[in-house]
Amino acid sequence: MGSLQSRLLSLIQRKFGVNTYQRNSSLVLLNSLKEFIYDTVNSKTVMETPFYDMLKIRKIVDEFYAGNKNYSNELDWFLTFELFRQKYQNN
Repeated sequence: MGSLQSRLLSLIQRKFGVNTYQRNSSLVLLNSLKEFIYDTVNSKTVMETPFYDMLKIRKIVDEFYAGNKNYSNELDWFLTFELFRQKYQNN
């Protein structure tokens, strides 16, 4: 599918709750990693990474853990990228 078709499909799935299980699994995982994520965000290596907008990252983390689950995709993206970055940096 093209990007427009994929976007429309995801909107329809979200509207009708088709991806509810996947979203709930992601929320459970992110909630269980709260301490790890806060430790990661406050680590020296993350805070000294020049291409991170730390104000934005902290807002994403704080908003998610304050109950705004709309930030789950952004938090998931940050965590995935940070783990990739750490792995790449260590090689």
